[in-house]
Amino acid sequence: MYEQSEQVNELHKALADAQRHLGRADKDGKNPHYRSRYATLTSVIEAVRPVFAVHGLSIQQHPHYADGIVSLTTILGHSSGQWSRSVASVPIGKKGDSHALGSCISYLRRYSLAAVACLVQDDDDGNAAAKQQATRRALPSTQAAAARIAQELEEAGLTVEQFNTCAVDSNRATLDKMSPGQRQKCLDWLEHSGGLNVIKSHTTP
Repeated sequence: MYEQSEQVNELHKALADAQRHLGRADKDGKNPHYRSRYATLTSVIEAVRPVFAVHGLSIQQHPHYADGIVSLTTILGHSSGQWSRSVASVPIGKKGDSHALGSCISYLRRYSLAAVACLVQDDDDGNAAAKQQATRRALPSTQAAAARIAQELEEAGLTVEQFNTCAVDSNRATLDKMSPGQRQKCLDWLEHSGGLNVIKSHTTP
């Protein structure tokens, strides 16, 4: 849902001026499930609020919860009195406890604020990683394991070269020399048996 004041010319002018000075939100959060980094709510607020304040813009965010759905109303205001308002909603999930509620509210605040400001975020809290995994699963089986291994390494801040160094030092096959079966076993090792930590400890001074 989106609504706005009768006049929005001053609001839009101020927003356009502010967006010229917005940078990126720093990736200061880590999602352990996807081993990826993302911009937290704090990072998004710190990127947006000082710039908006200079241009007479303000943000209000009001949460609401009913029937298993968490909603957030985000109001973009201008010192002229002009405003726009949008609502975003997500289901709270199976747990439905206070922690889940707080997580949903933070999630909505972060994405709604970034969307209103048109702020660039380097990651989307695992959704990009999930899409990449889906793409990798669609590759032919002879290529999928190698592509997934390379992606696992990248998401952990490692390179194929570091992987190959560790493999050679351990008298094992490098990625390009592995059979399909070896690649699948290697992928399981990286994902479930601490292989990434082994490579980090072996290749990091």
